[in-house]
Amino acid sequence: MIWTGLDIATALSEALDNRPTKSPIFFLCSEQTHSLCLNLLEMAELTVPASHIMTVSDGETAKTLNTCETIFHWLQTQGALRNALLIN
Repeated sequence: MIWTGLDIATALSEALDNRPTKSPIFFLCSEQTHSLCLNLLEMAELTVPASHIMTVSDGETAKTLNTCETIFHWLQTQGALRNALLIN
């Protein structure tokens, strides 16, 4: 699902409240979008543990299998199951 518009925080909050299972939520952002992500969480009044937010390096050089492995390992150590929600 993709949201656009000025009130994305409300849309995100409503969508998360209405999802069928209340599984853990994880956020994956780049160094450049990290502050935007945190600002969105504040606007949506979402409480997400810091351990559920991962920041990866910017740019094409960060798009490697090693980065994928790091993300997978992070999700695994945080207890993410198949029904967890990953927002990028």
